[in-house]
Amino acid sequence: MKITNSEHNIAKILSVNSGCIAPSHVNNTSRHSDCFVYVKSGFAEYIFNGKKIIAKKGDLIFLSFKSKYKINVTDNNYTFIFVDFFLKNDNTCVFDNEIYSSKSVNLLKNDFEKLYTLWNKGNFSDKIYCKSIIYKIYSEIARLEFTEYVSIDRREQIEKAVQYIYDNLCDASLNIGTLSKLCHISEVHFRRIFYKIYHTTPIKFITKAKLNKAYELLRNTSMPISQIAENCGFTNQYYFSKIFKAENKQTPSEYRRNNANML
Repeated sequence: MKITNSEHNIAKILSVNSGCIAPSHVNNTSRHSDCFVYVKSGFAEYIFNGKKIIAKKGDLIFLSFKSKYKINVTDNNYTFIFVDFFLKNDNTCVFDNEIYSSKSVNLLKNDFEKLYTLWNKGNFSDKIYCKSIIYKIYSEIARLEFTEYVSIDRREQIEKAVQYIYDNLCDASLNIGTLSKLCHISEVHFRRIFYKIYHTTPIKFITKAKLNKAYELLRNTSMPISQIAENCGFTNQYYFSKIFKAENKQTPSEYRRNNANML
């Protein structure tokens, strides 16, 4: 059952905390309360009813009272703010756990930080105000459910494409057709879902991933720029330099001189 199937009241806030999980595998037996989690940094894999989905920086996670799930953490920097609370219901309803990714969710960071600060100050009036912040978070989920919601199955499809991108950055022929076929959906549908999740086009995402790899190679190796261009999937050094300068206002050689770590 979706949390937004009907309107629910916030019955009680139990706690608001910040935390981190070191690389590990966590098996939850049965959640003691409802929970909102805002991912501050890093990423982790959540498994809901056998389905895997990645939670990354800027995502909002809803974990339902009495629900069961698993968390696989491989990132050393997985940190978050979480609020444990109860939705007012008959205490037998288990809502669907879900992860929400959108530009508007990313903007909730300030609300979670305010919630954390106000709740832990201990001021009575501040704690009353905390409920209004949780309602704001809840309302944002409701809005997403009806406007930008992407099912776990669809997210899994896109995650496969993203992993394929990272595994094949050196392939200059990497294109939307290949990725959409991998997801078993049309190119138009693939672009639309991809944009909903990552708020950028697949082509821009691929270019950014290639440039990120180039930054690392320029900073940390003495590899010739022509070879870096090839290893990062650019058709030639000229095209690589053109894209690089458009993004950074400096050439790859200038970037290397200004940022080299070990040459």
